[in-house]
Amino acid sequence: MVANKVDAYVAKTNRGPLALESLAAIAIGILLIVFPKNATQLLVILFGLFWIIYGISLLLSLIRNHKEWGWRLAGGIGSIALGALLATHSLWSALSSGSS
Repeated sequence: MVANKVDAYVAKTNRGPLALESLAAIAIGILLIVFPKNATQLLVILFGLFWIIYGISLLLSLIRNHKEWGWRLAGGIGSIALGALLATHSLWSALSSGSS
């Protein structure tokens, strides 16, 4: 009974984002093997950009859902600030390049 519901849910869901995520993971893995130093710097910057996008999505979610708006507002602003800091001044980039 439960398996049928799970199969029906999987059949209805969009598999495009999952395929895109899988291809991105494979590409990142290949980059880390071939260019470990540059790929690490790139991943730190991408992680910072992810935090920025996450913070923006938290702020935009306030339009639809007003519950716990204070925490969402603080989380959105904090995520954007930390993501910008990480994307522009990544500690890992400085450590892996050997510069001070």
